[in-house]
Amino acid sequence: MKTKIRRSISIPSILFQEVIASAPKELKDNFNQLVTLALEMFASIEKRKNFQKEMELMGKDAQILAESSKINNAFLETELDGLT
Repeated sequence: MKTKIRRSISIPSILFQEVIASAPKELKDNFNQLVTLALEMFASIEKRKNFQKEMELMGKDAQILAESSKINNAFLETELDGLT
């Protein structure tokens, strides 16, 4: 069983109304589940952003670029063999 924590939040009523209005039908009456889903989505988006940032940094890393070039050059010979 997953451990759950309880937290109390305070949000503007207009935000609450907007969220409930745009929530899927099955979540309109379950604010806890709606907040859980929103937080899961937020975490997923942030994870993806961080991964993309790390990939961009790797793409600028001189050591990684040099190693990638070596690997690419090693496969260049096989690309010229006429086989696909």
